[in-house]
Amino acid sequence: MIAVPALAQDDFPRVELAFGYANLGFPGAPNATTGVSPTEHKSGFSMHQGFNLTSSMGIENYMGYYSLGNQSYIFANIIGGKLMYRTDKVVPYVVAGFGGASITQNIGGFSYGGSTMAYRLGGGFDYRISDVMGWRVDVSKLQIHPNGWLGKMNISTGIVLVLMQ
Repeated sequence: MIAVPALAQDDFPRVELAFGYANLGFPGAPNATTGVSPTEHKSGFSMHQGFNLTSSMGIENYMGYYSLGNQSYIFANIIGGKLMYRTDKVVPYVVAGFGGASITQNIGGFSYGGSTMAYRLGGGFDYRISDVMGWRVDVSKLQIHPNGWLGKMNISTGIVLVLMQ
């Protein structure tokens, strides 16, 4: 009888959905003189689906869609573990995951594509606006492996919706 009321106090979001803007650092064309590839920033869309097993541990699926220009795109889908520290307003977290990515290029009017491995390692925080909504800032290293590891810092931000408490 005493344990049942104690469980009711463990109130945290079980299922969360965050979506918004993403910006991925990606190597550009090498400089003809130095051979160094500058970092270009590629804009895109991100979506985080979170399934919280406890108030401090969960599973997160990250999906990112980035335009590389010239009708070329990257779609990444990475699943991983998430550790959180909950306070009243701010929930800082760290995340690490492994998954896959698809690269599509349009060359001469024809689309070519391929699949590759991807990983993500980073962290961020959620700022709670209300019981059902918040704002997320996520900074992580996101890399894909078509011919060597490519990718740098990925910054995403957007709305967080609590789908199940």
